Amino acid sequence: MPQRELTDILGSSSFEGTVSGQVKQLSGFKKGIHRVPEMVNDTTNRFLAKICETDLVEMSESLYQRLRAGLNYKRRDLNLSIESPVALLSGKEFTFEILYGLASKAPSTYQMITTLSGLNHVGILKSTVFNEICHGLFSRFSYGLTDAVQIEEVIDAIEAYSKPGIRVEYPSDCRECFVFLEGFSGHIQFTRFSLDILLCTKSSPKTFLGGFESLRGVGMPFEDLFQALE
Repeated sequence: MPQRELTDILGSSSFEGTVSGQVKQLSGFKKGIHRVPEMVNDTTNRFLAKICETDLVEMSESLYQRLRAGLNYKRRDLNLSIESPVALLSGKEFTFEILYGLASKAPSTYQMITTLSGLNHVGILKSTVFNEICHGLFSRFSYGLTDAVQIEEVIDAIEAYSKPGIRVEYPSDCRECFVFLEGFSGHIQFTRFSLDILLCTKSSPKTFLGGFESLRGVGMPFEDLFQALE
């Protein structure tokens, strides 16, 4: 993979975490008046946007205040816009999106997805304050690759690795593979155009960097990413 600029690498990355709950538990749901959705369509999506608005405002406002105070941001450094069921919090180094939606297979359940993207400086990911604010928000890190990776080569590199503490699983067609590291609570998934780190429990961005550190020296085709995270 050719050397890439740090901003390109981070710009292709995102962190994601999902929280689920019962629709009837949302602040705007009025028992005896409202009915729990039985399907997902435009009508029920509009209904969700209405009843989740109070929760969305509280969640996004709390995050705004914690980021502003913790990172010493001025008014111009951070902007919050809300149009239920979506809140967008834009900072000079990142963007947060909070989105409410109905679960497609269980419409009586909502999902609140928090995404961190638009990163332009690796320092923010290592910031103690930023990680404390983000603790418990994310369970998935996604890194989009511009150059296709041969999954067979990734598998071969791991299987040829002589040190213990790492194993790889994959289907017979090698369309993807899953890497498990001793001492790392989660796993790493490779596809031809993506690298995803999935944690067993939600944590902060810095925890995901530990997954990358554990892959050093394995012969993975991501040297540019490792160098950028120095």
